[in-house]
Amino acid sequence: MKKYDYALVSGGFDPVHIGHVQMFKEAGILADNVVVLLNSDEWLIRKKGKAFMDAEHRKAILDELKCVTKVIIQSSDADNSSSNAIMNFAIQHNEAKICFCNGGDRKDNKTIRESETCNQYNVALEYGVGGSYKAASSSDLLDKYTTDVVERPWGRYKQLYTGDGYVVKELIVDPGKELSDQFHFHRSEHWIVLEGIGQLKQGATRQMPEREFYIPEGESVFIRPAQTHKLKNPGQIPLRIVEVWAGRILKEADIERLDVGPNYGE
Repeated sequence: MKKYDYALVSGGFDPVHIGHVQMFKEAGILADNVVVLLNSDEWLIRKKGKAFMDAEHRKAILDELKCVTKVIIQSSDADNSSSNAIMNFAIQHNEAKICFCNGGDRKDNKTIRESETCNQYNVALEYGVGGSYKAASSSDLLDKYTTDVVERPWGRYKQLYTGDGYVVKELIVDPGKELSDQFHFHRSEHWIVLEGIGQLKQGATRQMPEREFYIPEGESVFIRPAQTHKLKNPGQIPLRIVEVWAGRILKEADIERLDVGPNYGE
């Protein structure tokens, strides 16, 4: 005979990964039934900025897992907790033995928003379900998929965000390395140095002559469309830059290199 009739597990599960499945399985060791309290799309937007899959799609996937008895989409999680869903379930099953499962870094009442509701409705708190080590993170999986690091001879970059008319990237230029002398027809670029120091050779425009100068940490520079520029890291530590593209055509192919070779790549 198992310890509980129902084990409640809450989360966004967007997307579902092996760490979630492990948690469901261990919850099934504690209780005859595993009930997933699925957070809403609005909860995901507040937490992560967007929902990768909507609630109905996430529910459909979870419903197919043998270790899950039932999936309930939470209709009231505006307080960023599952307290209302726990309360409603406890009221509907007031004679059942119920626990609320917590995994990862949720180790005591101080880190669990729902603890007061659980105590009020006689729902036991179980800790370390699925293991204390967080095997995977939905956010990490999505970040790896959408922001893969691209290696270059001079270092690496990854795309952080794409919006309507702009792109945000992070560039890491290794010490002593440089990018090609280049320009872009359709986009401007705004660079902000987060770490290290950059050395920039910037082509002439109608407003200014050609110049070569250093960009220290915390400073920024604006590069106009069709303006030549050549970046180098003269320092001893990696040069980390946030690069913002702006324009109507934002493609990697929009580049003309004035010097080429195996040491550049871009």
